[in-house]
Amino acid sequence: FTLFCSMSVIPTNTIGVVTSFGRPTGETFQNGINFSAPWTIVHKVDCRNKLATISTECYTKDIQQVKTQIAIQYQFSQDRAVMLYTQYGSVIDDVITSRFVESIKRSIGQFSAEDCVTKRADLRKSIDAIVTDESKEIAAVREVTINDLEFTPVFEKAIEDKQVAGQKVLTAKYENERAVIEAATAVAKAKGEAEAIRVNGEALKSNPSMVLLEAVKKWNGIAPSSLTFCGS
Repeated sequence: FTLFCSMSVIPTNTIGVVTSFGRPTGETFQNGINFSAPWTIVHKVDCRNKLATISTECYTKDIQQVKTQIAIQYQFSQDRAVMLYTQYGSVIDDVITSRFVESIKRSIGQFSAEDCVTKRADLRKSIDAIVTDESKEIAAVREVTINDLEFTPVFEKAIEDKQVAGQKVLTAKYENERAVIEAATAVAKAKGEAEAIRVNGEALKSNPSMVLLEAVKKWNGIAPSSLTFCGS
């Protein structure tokens, strides 16, 4: 029997779609060695995890040109292998790549150029959501990574200048707040010293012996070399 059969070896995570005279028979082969009628052909649909690196030019919401490099990890469903081959044949990877490109362009078109830079995490989530939704009939998207966003040199310089200016504003604000705090501290200190002088003066006025006590506090322990007496 095997002399009149075709043998196919199907790798792991790959589905063999059997066709007869160009049409799918509905039969599929799993990994391993498989035999089929000699007039059939077995087409392999790779259902392993794949990585597509998409490099394309897009325009932001504010019409700024950006060159992107986005890595997308995806996988074809084994249960839909027959449908995928029937509809797309051997160009299935080209089809999914084209969808990825359109989804990336649509997502970036929802962000301003500045937001693409300052809100990169939000941009990645948006690309992930749109790519996943628009490719779900063909493949399951596992992960999306933004490898690079390249703007025109003029725009990148403008963004850099704006960030530097913003940092200077924050620094000036901090310095101003620190000056206000230091001024308030100096005022409070001066008020405290003035109050201490007033209280001390009141005490000396009400108790003359406090004058002698203050003198003793300030005495350095050295007897005076001369004494002056005032007679009446």
